[in-house]
Formats: sequence, structure tokens, C-alpha cells
Amino acid sequence: MKKISTFMFLLLSHLLMSPMAWSACAVSGDWADNPVKAQYSIMQSDKSHSASEQKPMDLILWRYKNQVAHQYPQRQISEVWYQQKNHQIKLTRHFDVKQKGIEYQAGEINHQDKADWGVKSHLISKLLFSQLNLNRQVQGECDTVHYYSGTQEGKTVELRWLAGQKLIQYLHISGQQTSQTWQLVRSSHHLQTIAGQFNRWDNYHTTDYADIGDNESDPFLAQMIHQGFVGH
Repeated sequence: MKKISTFMFLLLSHLLMSPMAWSACAVSGDWADNPVKAQYSIMQSDKSHSASEQKPMDLILWRYKNQVAHQYPQRQISEVWYQQKNHQIKLTRHFDVKQKGIEYQAGEINHQDKADWGVKSHLISKLLFSQLNLNRQVQGECDTVHYYSGTQEGKTVELRWLAGQKLIQYLHISGQQTSQTWQLVRSSHHLQTIAGQFNRWDNYHTTDYADIGDNESDPFLAQMIHQGFVGH
């Protein structure tokens, strides 16, 4: 599996749109406690590559109760994170086409993936927030947009944050050679849609990571090992 850079992990493993493009107004109460489906378009630019080689990637963030999912439509993979009562994090990596998954207990998740829960549920870490300056706040029809800017690891960061929903609206990271732009395409708080998706993932056939060695004859697991999704 392609690894995420250390800097991007702090952002992930730490979105300019029209106010009419999202359905925030349909939900009342504390945004932080509301389920959400938020679709992002992520564009990475590298000066050493032509524009035709640089294509956007989609990421869908799902939040429901004590679960968070990062769905990657192009890769047809969904990573569902579950926060236990002791605040340890479990992971199930789902392969959506096969409707199968691999479960990882807290002790089986590598150190990088054990980032704070805020990284999982909000796609941004407390560390990054602490290094940015709040420049202004704009009250929109449905939410307040906070405008942040700053630098991290020599890169310029511009962030627009939907404070009530605790969602990135727009994020731009620019370095000397590369840049990344995150844009929120749409969001929804429709409970049946969100709960239904988590229920579908729950119904996938899963294998515990610790049991993979005893099931390498399974064609699905053999393929995942061969492709590098699973290592011993």
C-alpha cells in the first residue's frame, strides 16, 4: 500500500465551496454530536510532473457515534476506525468490491496509525491547529467559517474550518516543489444514509489480522498479501 507522507499524516493522520452545496441547515443541535458524510476532492501538484499526470483523489469522511470511516472510492477501500471505552482505537480495513475486511486490534496497528482521535474524526490534528493563526471569522447562513493560516515543516498552510460541524471546508498546503488542495464538495447529515453505510460494512465478512497466517490459502487473503495490503 502506498504510504502517506509524514506531513500529510499530521493533516490526515493530524475544500472552497458554495454555501448552497451542502445540507448543513437541515440539522439542529450540536454539530459535534451529529453523524456526517463529507466528500472531499484532493489535488496534489508536483512541479516535476505535467498537469495531465496529476488527477484529483476523492475521500469520503463518515462519522457515526464512536466510529469514523475514511472511504477511498478510487481504490475501493474503506478504513473504519472504532474508539473503545478505554480510548484505544481498532481498525477494520474493508475491500468494498469483495465485501470483505481485515480487523486490526489496537496492538496490531502501527504507531503512525495511532494518531489522536481528532485526526480520524476531523482529518486534522490538535498539533496543526496549535501552529496556525486564526485570522478572521465569517458567519454564514448555516455555520461559522474560521480562516487560519501558518506554516508547518517549511510549508505554507491555509485552512478554512467549519467551526460548528468541525469539518475542513478548504485546505491548501504549499511547498517549494509540491502543493495539495483539499476541497469539501458536499456534506450530508442524513441519519439513515450514514447508519446504513456503517451497517453494510458491519455485514462484510472479516478476518482477524492475527488469524491471517492460518488462512493464507484463502484466495482473497492471498491476493491482499501479494498486493502488499497485508504484511506479517
